[in-house]
Amino acid sequence: MTGRFSDGNLKITHLFEKIGGVGRLFSDERIFEIVREFRPETIFVDCPLTEPPCVSCVRPKCPGVDGCEDLGVAYMQYLVNDSSRKRKRPINPQTQRLWDVNLWSLDRYALQEPSYSANMAPLVARAKTLQRRLRSLDEALTLRETHIPLALKHLNDRLGANQDDVLGYRSFGIGKGCRGRLVERFFANKWVDLNHLDECASSVENFHAFIAAFVGALDLDKMTTQPPNALFSEQGWVCLPSLP
Repeated sequence: MTGRFSDGNLKITHLFEKIGGVGRLFSDERIFEIVREFRPETIFVDCPLTEPPCVSCVRPKCPGVDGCEDLGVAYMQYLVNDSSRKRKRPINPQTQRLWDVNLWSLDRYALQEPSYSANMAPLVARAKTLQRRLRSLDEALTLRETHIPLALKHLNDRLGANQDDVLGYRSFGIGKGCRGRLVERFFANKWVDLNHLDECASSVENFHAFIAAFVGALDLDKMTTQPPNALFSEQGWVCLPSLP
């Protein structure tokens, strides 16, 4: 995307889809080459960029969750114990990050997949590897993290889309129609130019890339949620839209 959301000239200039391996280049290396060529000002991905405390831990002996001295684990324990809910959820610092537990403490309907589930762990490894590659550039680039379903939930108060479309955009049968109506709402609200909107709705992956890029545009205008302290930044923070 180029332009600024605050200036009303945000538009999609390039969309790369189905990036697979070619010859001796595997897909992530091709992503790196695309990023190196276009040098975006900010890059957002729909994937955890940090590991849960137990996964990143280098202590030779594990004292267990209750005896752990890790600040992230301690904060997670505090959030659960401080919750006013009668039904407490046990924390699992092998699969959950501080952000996961904090979200649950704020929203009892939050049912997002743990950051380091069996589905997400390979993506975390890919993202961390890509981040190291981006640091090799003369002007290093830093990946930022968002969460597409939650981003849509935050946007929809202003977007005005049908809730069924927000919930059904990943469906095999009706998903493409839902995605098409959602991107039309972006254009109708004059949030983005019409360029490439059909391609953005053609697949779930393209749609996710579109929303991630839009969150990036909002972040450049300081319209995303920010970590409340340095610990949240270190443990992994998910930026979500925060429109005035």
